[in-house]
Order: sequence, then C-alpha cells, then structure tokens
Amino acid sequence: MKTKKMMAIVAAAVMAMGAMAGCGSSSAADPDKGKVYFVNNKKEIVDQLEDLADQYTKETGVQVKVLTAADGYDNTLASELAKTEAPTMWSITGYPNFIKWKDYMEPV
Repeated sequence: MKTKKMMAIVAAAVMAMGAMAGCGSSSAADPDKGKVYFVNNKKEIVDQLEDLADQYTKETGVQVKVLTAADGYDNTLASELAKTEAPTMWSITGYPNFIKWKDYMEPV
C-alpha cells in the first residue's frame, strides 16, 4: 500500500511538471523556459524526486527546485507560500489540507 501511494505521488509530480513546461532539450536550466518549485512532505522519496528534477531539467531546460520539509511541513509550506517566489507545486495529505491551502491553488 505504501509503495502504491509513493508511486502515485511521484507520478503526479511528473505529470504536473510536464504540464508546466514546454518542449525542448538542454543540459542546463534555461531561465526563459520558466521554473518549477516543488515542496515535498515525503522524506522517503527525496532521492527519487531530486533525480527526477535533474532529469527533467536536462530534457527540457526547465529549472526544477525540490524542497523537502517532512518535519514541520505545514509551517514550512505556509512560510514558502508567503514568499514572492512561492512554490508552483506542493504535496497535500487529504481533504483537510486541501481546504487549508485551496486559496493558493489554481486548476490545472
């Protein structure tokens, strides 16, 4: 069950990153192509997300930053959302968190 949940999170992150970026291939980030900033709450998938971010940047030229804040996630997320360059994506853990953060979301 945990493996399925983790794979679903990773798959959702991949799809969301793909929806936010254009086509192209480059080995370095291109600031003109935009960027993705993802706040993750699952410390057990940090390495996979970092590898995915690096691969995505190499393939598209879109910079991907992953911040993992497993401990104190809600406080970290609130702080990051208050910044000028807020995250473009973040993890939520169910309907109560959706309600809490929905004002910061847009339909994809």
